[in-house]
This record gives sequence, structure tokens and C-alpha cells, in this order.
Amino acid sequence: MAAALVPASAQAAPPQFAFEPAQPRPGQEITFRATSRCSFCTWVWRTDDGASRTDRGSVSPFRHRFTTAGPHTVSLSTREPFGRDETTTVSVTVVNGAPVAAITLSPSAPSPGQDVTFIDASTDPDGDPMTRTWDTDGDGFDDGTAASVTLPAGQVAGRTVRLQVTDIYGAVTVAAAPQIGAAGVTPRLRPFPRVRFVGRVTPRGARLRVVSVTAPAGARIDARCVGKGCPRRIVPRTLKRADTVRLRVLERALRSGTRVRIRVTVAGTIGKFAELRVRRRASPARRDLCVRTPTSAPARCN
Repeated sequence: MAAALVPASAQAAPPQFAFEPAQPRPGQEITFRATSRCSFCTWVWRTDDGASRTDRGSVSPFRHRFTTAGPHTVSLSTREPFGRDETTTVSVTVVNGAPVAAITLSPSAPSPGQDVTFIDASTDPDGDPMTRTWDTDGDGFDDGTAASVTLPAGQVAGRTVRLQVTDIYGAVTVAAAPQIGAAGVTPRLRPFPRVRFVGRVTPRGARLRVVSVTAPAGARIDARCVGKGCPRRIVPRTLKRADTVRLRVLERALRSGTRVRIRVTVAGTIGKFAELRVRRRASPARRDLCVRTPTSAPARCN
């Protein structure tokens, strides 16, 4: 990195000096070099943390390490044989590198019922000491400060385990562990699908004006209608992109006792099941559950 050069003074007498690197980190050695000459002078280096050095006649590079981040001052003074003193002071900003938070899992793909260990793998570019706090239940960083946390895979399935690390200068970063679910513990489809029914009650049942499904890309939508007034066949469809689609084939008058069932699934995830039961002279009854496949039995969402 190029040296940071102290601007030349309007007068020739004040000493000038440069330093490198221009943006040092805490604990990194900084080299200061005088760029002016004075054959008979006494040279005095001083820093705001108490370091100093005196040279007579010729001046050598001055090396120093600041242990704290932020602005610091360094001065160079010259004393001439006839009593004339000149001083130049510059500011050196020591830059703190923020820590890099990271989490590793062991094992990386836990089986159902197996424990999984979340391990702090964070680093700090300056080598500064760090403190850590865990969030294993989504309610804030209050779940321990140990180097690792071990939990049953089922307990954290579908949750995001996070780690917050802070260096001695207060710089904070947060890491999120990969969600568990690839091996046996099945995650929910995200974003979770939404099924919408809009209509009105009729003397014989209900008339549906809008039947829509909002789902992510890759979701398969299967609909079934059982009872009087149902369409003869409803073709399943798979979304190429996240979208809201209308099931217009179901937007019709339906007799009391008719049931409309909609499944939204993606392989390897827990999907959505919605059922609408048409009733006589009453609003339809609705059930919302979870389902794994287009043909599996729905169950309560955990």
C-alpha cells in the first residue's frame, strides 16, 4: 500500500514525514520516515500512547504499533543548534477489521433422533479476542457462550441457529447455521403456500368466486372436488416460478356436502393441505393442515 505523505508546509523549517501502511490494523507495525533534512538537528519522535525516540544529526525510520483502533497522533520535532524548534503532528487512523462469524455442523446431515453440534468457527482478521453468544430458539442471543452447542436434530428442525461474535473493539457480526432437514428431518416449504377461497353462501350451498394458490417455484398443486357440482377432472400443475394462480375450474356453484381439497407440495419438504366443506345455509367449514406428498394423509403442522 502506498505511503501516506504529510503535506509540505509553507515554510521549509518544519519537519516532514511519511508513514506506511496508510490504514494500519491494531498491533500492525507502522514505519515512519522523515522526508526532510537537517544535518545539525536533534530529531524527536513522539506518539500519543507515550512512545518516543531521539536521534541526533541523522534520523532513522521510526517503527511503532498501536494496540487500539481509532485515531492516534504522531509528531516529529526538530531542534536546531541555535535553539529553533519545529514540530509536525499527523493523525494515524488504526482500522479495526470486524470479526468473521461462522458455524460448522457435526454431523453435517444428522439422522432423525441424532444430536447435532453447532461449532463456533469464527475468525478475526486482527487476531483480536472475541466473545460469542448463541440464539438456538429464535428469541435472541441468550442461549449460551460456549464454543459449541449440542441439540437434538428434531428440536432445531426448521429453525435457524445463529451465532453472534464481538471483538474487543465492539465490532459485531452474525452467522446463521444451515437449516437441518436434508436427512430425515423434513423442513417446511418456504415460503409456505397460501390457499384462498372467496365466495358467498347460497340456499343450496355456496358459490365460489375465487379459488387461488400462492406458492414458490417448483410447487405442485393438486386439487380434488368431491360432491355435487364438481368438475369432472382437475389437472395438477407445477409452478415454474413463484406465483399466485387461479383454479378457475373450481370457481362455480357447489351443493351442500361438497368438499374441495387442495394440496401444495414439493419433494423433500412439508407442504400445504387446505379443505373446504360446503354446508347448507351456513358458511363453509375450512381445515388447514400439512402434507408431505400429493397422496399422503394430511396431519397437523408441528
